[in-house]
Amino acid sequence: MGREERIKLGMALALVIFMLVLVPSVNALTTCVNCSDCNTKIQSASYGDEVMLTADIIGHDGTCIEFNGKDGITFNGGGHIISGDGDFSGFGIYLSSDSDDNTLKNCEITGFRYGIELFKASNNTIQNITAYSNRDAGITIFYSTANTIRDCILQENSHYDFYFRPNSLSECNNRLINVTGSGGRPIAFYNQSVNLQDQVFSALYLCNADNSVLNNITIRGSDSLKNNGLRLFYTDNTNLTDIVSSNNFCGVLLDNADTNKLQNIKCNNNHHQGIYVCYCSFNTLESTETNSNSQCGIYLFHSPSNKLTHIASGTNSFAGVYVDSSSSTIINNSYIRNNVDGGINIKAAGANLIHNNYFCNAKNINFAGTTVYANDWNIPKTLETNIVGGSYLGGNYWATPSGTGFSEMCTDTDGDGICDDPYILTTNNIDLLPLTKPEVPPRTIYVNEIGWWIEPDPVNPSATPIQSAVSNANAGDTIIVHDGTYTENVDVLEQLTIRSANGSANCIVSAADIADHVFDIYMGHVNISGFTIRGGATEGKAGIYLNKGVSHCRISNNNCTQNHRGISLYFADSNTIIDNTADSNCWYGIYLYKSDNNHVINNSARFNEIYMGICITYSDYNYLVGNTANHNGWEGIRLYHSDNSVVSGNNVNYNNLTDVGTGLLSWASNNAIMTDNIARQNAYGIYLYSASSNNTVINNIASECEAHGILVYQSSNATICDNDANNNGYHGIFVYHSPTSNITICNNTASNNFYHGIFAAYGPSNLKIMGNTMINNGVSDTLGCGIYMGAGSGAIISDNYIAENTASNQAHGIKVFSFTNVAIHGNTIVNNCDYGFMLDSVSGSGTMAGLASGIEADDDDMPVIENEGVAAAQPTALALPDGDYSSAMLPPRSRPVGAGFPTGVNVSENMITDNADGIWVNVSDNVMIAGNIVTNNGIGVNLTSSDDNSIYNNYFDNTNNAYDDGTNEWNTTSTSGENIIGGSWLGGNYWGDYIGVDNNEDGLGDTMRPYNSSGNIKQGGDWHPLVEVATSLPDLKITGIWVCWPENCTICYNVTNVGTGTAQAGHNTSLLVDGTEVAYDCVTEALSHNESYIGCFDYMWVYTPLEDNITVCADCNNTVSESNEGNNFRTKKWICGDPNEDGSVDTTDVIAVWDCYTAGISLKNKWAADTALDNGIIDTNDVIAIWNNYVSGSVLNCSCSS
Repeated sequence: MGREERIKLGMALALVIFMLVLVPSVNALTTCVNCSDCNTKIQSASYGDEVMLTADIIGHDGTCIEFNGKDGITFNGGGHIISGDGDFSGFGIYLSSDSDDNTLKNCEITGFRYGIELFKASNNTIQNITAYSNRDAGITIFYSTANTIRDCILQENSHYDFYFRPNSLSECNNRLINVTGSGGRPIAFYNQSVNLQDQVFSALYLCNADNSVLNNITIRGSDSLKNNGLRLFYTDNTNLTDIVSSNNFCGVLLDNADTNKLQNIKCNNNHHQGIYVCYCSFNTLESTETNSNSQCGIYLFHSPSNKLTHIASGTNSFAGVYVDSSSSTIINNSYIRNNVDGGINIKAAGANLIHNNYFCNAKNINFAGTTVYANDWNIPKTLETNIVGGSYLGGNYWATPSGTGFSEMCTDTDGDGICDDPYILTTNNIDLLPLTKPEVPPRTIYVNEIGWWIEPDPVNPSATPIQSAVSNANAGDTIIVHDGTYTENVDVLEQLTIRSANGSANCIVSAADIADHVFDIYMGHVNISGFTIRGGATEGKAGIYLNKGVSHCRISNNNCTQNHRGISLYFADSNTIIDNTADSNCWYGIYLYKSDNNHVINNSARFNEIYMGICITYSDYNYLVGNTANHNGWEGIRLYHSDNSVVSGNNVNYNNLTDVGTGLLSWASNNAIMTDNIARQNAYGIYLYSASSNNTVINNIASECEAHGILVYQSSNATICDNDANNNGYHGIFVYHSPTSNITICNNTASNNFYHGIFAAYGPSNLKIMGNTMINNGVSDTLGCGIYMGAGSGAIISDNYIAENTASNQAHGIKVFSFTNVAIHGNTIVNNCDYGFMLDSVSGSGTMAGLASGIEADDDDMPVIENEGVAAAQPTALALPDGDYSSAMLPPRSRPVGAGFPTGVNVSENMITDNADGIWVNVSDNVMIAGNIVTNNGIGVNLTSSDDNSIYNNYFDNTNNAYDDGTNEWNTTSTSGENIIGGSWLGGNYWGDYIGVDNNEDGLGDTMRPYNSSGNIKQGGDWHPLVEVATSLPDLKITGIWVCWPENCTICYNVTNVGTGTAQAGHNTSLLVDGTEVAYDCVTEALSHNESYIGCFDYMWVYTPLEDNITVCADCNNTVSESNEGNNFRTKKWICGDPNEDGSVDTTDVIAVWDCYTAGISLKNKWAADTALDNGIIDTNDVIAIWNNYVSGSVLNCSCSS
C-alpha cells in the first residue's frame, strides 16, 4: 500500500472513531421491589443508571434506601409509598458522605425519623417527592452543598418539614424551588439579599442573605402540629419588622448572624424556644413578644453584645430569658413575668447590664454553672420615668405573683420610687437601686364596647377596651365593664377587681385569638366576676387562667364556656373559685395543676364532653364543696396524684358519655375526705384507683350506675362507710386486685344491685366489712350474693344485715371462696334464695376462738335468750315478724379477739334465718363455727368434702339441721361457761329436734348421743347437745359511761340487769382511772330483768393528756350472785378530739363533729368535741381544730383539764 492510500485509510478510521464518540451511550434501567433489593441495585448501578421502585414498601424498620457514597444514580420511586413502621427510626432515603450528583424523584415517604437526609452530599436533585408524618423532618440537609429541591410537598412532619443547619457559609448555595410545606403554604429559601413584605410562609430560611428587609411576614407551619419557623444563618445587617412566628417548632433562630435588628416580633406558643440566638453578636431585639413557649422565651447561647429592649416574655415553661455564655448583654425596659423556671437564667456570663425591667416570677433570677460572674443590675439614679411609673431610672422592679417580692415589700422613706435598701441577688450581683411603686389611691375605671374612662374624664377609644383599661390601671383599682360583647384576650398584670356591671348574661368576652387564654392572670389578689367568657379553644387554653405563683384570687359568678378549659390554675395556690358555670368546654370545666389550698365551691362543671368536669392534678389540700359536675365525658371530679383533698356535697351524676365515665375518681391520691356527694347514673359512682390510700368515703350516694356504685382497685387503707350503693348495673361495692388492702366497709346500704351487694375478689387483703345492709341483690336473676369474697386473705365480716338476695344461682347471703383467715361474726342473714352463707375452699394458718371460748364481750353483747321451761325448745325471742326482717337483726356484738385480722377461719354469732339453706362449708378445713343462730332454713349446716372443722355452741332449728360427709368435731370438751341458750356449760350445739334427756341438769344432754341429725352426720356427732335448764339469776352490766359536761366534770354511769333474776339493792359500783380506783357509788334500788340505774360518782375528774382510761365496775363488793360474773367491767378510752371513742383522732371524728354542727347528729362523747372550750357549743372552730390535729399533730385542749 502506498503512502497516499495509507493516508486515506487513516483518515477513514479517524472519521469512524469520531462518529462513534458522537453516538450517545445507553444507560441501564433496573427495577426493585423492596429496600434490600433497591439498595443492591443502587450499589451495582453505574454512573447515569436509573433504579425504579415497582411496589409500595410498607412498615419498614430502620433506614430503607441507602446510597453509601454512590454517585450519578437516579432513584425513581415510580409513584410508590415508602413507609416506616411507626417507631420513627431511621431514614426513608439516606445519602451519606460523598453521595453526589444523584436524583431522587417520584415517591411518598412517611413514618421515619427523617424522610430524606443528605449528609455531606452535594449536587443532588430531589424532585416530585412528598414527605409527610415523619418524626423529625421531611427532608434534612447537613453539611452539604449545591443541592436542589424542587416541586416537592413536605407536610405534617413533627418538627420541621425542611431542616437545614449549615456548618459554613459555603453551604448556603443549596436551592428550594416550588416547595410546599404544612398548611399548604410555601417553604422559601433565600441565599442573597431579599426584600419581603406582606407574605405568609410555612417556613422561611435566609442563608448568606445580608442586608435583607422583611416586613409584615407570618410564619405558620402546620395547623395541628407545632413545626417549622424562621431561620437565619450567616445573614448580617438585616431588618425584620412585624414578624409573627407562633405555634411553630422554634419561632426565630439566628445562627452566626450579626448586627441584625428585630422589631415588633411575636413568637408565642412554640414547641421549643421563642427566639434562639446562637453564635451571634450586636443584634437588637426590640418590642418582641415571646410568651408561652415550651422552653425559653429568648435563649442567648455564646452570643455576646446583644441588646434586648422592650420585650415581653412570660409564661414560658423554662426561663423568660436565658443568657448562656453570653456576656455584655443589655436587657432593659422589659416585662418578664410568670415563667416557670425563672425570669432570667444566667450561666457562665458576666458584664451584662440588666435594668429598668419588671420582674414577676416565682423565682426571678437563677444563676447556673459553677462560677457566678459579676453583672450590673442598675444604672445611676436618673430623672426619667421608669417602668412602674416612678420618677427615676435605677434598677429593676422585683415582684412575685404572690405579692411578696422585694420591691413589693421594701420601704421607700423619701418617696422617690427607689427602695431604701439594695437587693442582693448573690455574690457580685446586687441591684443597688431597686424600684418600688409609688402609692396611689384606688380608682374605678369604666369600660364599654368603644373604650374606657375614669369619671369625669371622656372615653378613651379602644378596639380592646377591657385590655386597655387593665393596662392603664394601678394595683387596687376596680374595673367595671358595661353590658356588651367584647372580642379580646385580656392579660391581667396588676392586683385588680374586674367585674361586669350587670352579670354574665349581659357581658360577654370572646377570645380574639383562640390560641390564647381569654383572661390570663399573672398577679395575685385579682378578682374576676360576672362575665361570660368563651373562645379559648386551642389545646391547653382556658377562659380564665391563673399563672404560676398567682394566689389569693377570687373567680366568681362567671360563665366560662366553649373553651378548651373553662377555668385553669397552674402552680397557683390559695385561690377561691366560687359560683361559676364552667359548662360545655372541650376538655375540662375546672382544671388545677400543682395548685394547692384552693377552694372550689358551688360551681357548675357540666357537659365537658371529652374529659372531666373538675380535674385536680398533682395538687394538694384543695376543698371541693357543693359543685355540680354532671354529664361529662370521663369523670365528674378527678383527683390525680393529689393528696389531702376535701370533696364534700358535690353532685357528680350522668358522667357516662364514655364507658369509663365516673362520678368521683381518686387516682393515686391519698388522705382525701369524700363525704355527702351524690354520684348517680355514672358508669362508676366513686372509684379509688391505683395506689390511692388513706381515703375516707362517707355518707355518699353511689347508686344507679351502669357498672359499680363504689369501686376500689389496687388501693389501701380506705374507709368506706355510711354510703348508699344501690340499684347498680353490676355490684354495689367492688373491691378487687392486690395490693388492695386494709379496707373498712361499714354501715353502707348495698341493695337491689344487678349482681352482688359487696364483691371483694382477685387478691384483696385485710378487709373489714361491718354493719352493712344488703337486700335483694342479684336482680339479674343469674347471680347475686349479699357479700361475695374470692381469692384474698384476711377479712372480718361482722354485724351486716343481708336479706332477700333472690337470684336463681348463688343467691347466698355471704359467699367466701378461696380466701384465707376470715372471721364472719354477728351478721343477720335472712330470707336469701340460696345458703345463708357458703365457705368454699377457705383456709387459715391458725384457729380463732369464738365468743363461747372466752371472747371478752363489749357493752353491746347479744342479749341472753330467755327460756322459761326446762325442756329444750325454740326461744320465743327468735320469732321473726312476717315480711319485716330488719326488726330481727341482731344488735352489734363482740368483735373477734385482738385488734388485728384473724389467723384462721371463724364463723361466730351470726343469725341465719329463713334462707333456702343455712351454712355450707365446701372443701374447707379448720373452720370454727360457734355462737350462731341458724333457724328456719332447709339445711342448717352442710359440710361437704371438709374435715377437721369445729362446730359448737350454735343454735340449730331447721328442716334438716345438719349434713356432714367428712370428719369434723361437733362439740368441745364440757367446760364451765355461758352457752348460747344461757346455760352454764359449754359443750355441743342446741338442736331443735334433739329429744334426749339431761339427767344431771347441767344443760348438756345425757341420752341419745351422739346427736347425728337423723344419720346425716356420717361420722360421730354431737356428744354434748345443749338443753335448757330453768335458772333465774341476775346479771349486772355497765351499759353506759359519760362525763356530766358541760355542767361539771363528774362521771356518771348506767348499770343494767341483763339477767333473768332480780339484783337486790345495796351493791356498789366503782370508778377507776387508768387502773386506779378513785371513787365508788352505791346502787340504792333493786333491779329486775332489763331495769337500769343511773348514778354519778362524787369525784371531779381531771383529764390528763394524751388519754384517760375510764373503767366502771358493777357489784365491785361482790354482793350479788350473777349468772355471768365476767361482764361487770366496762372501760372507755377518752381522748380529747375523739368523740367517736375509737381510740384515735382521725377523719371520722372530723366528719362526726361536722355532722353534729350542721345536722345535729349526736356524738358518743360530746366532751371530746369541744376543743374550743366554749361550754358545749359545737361549731366550725372545733371541726378545724380536730382536723389540724389529724393532719399536723397540733395540740388540742378540752374541758376538765388541769
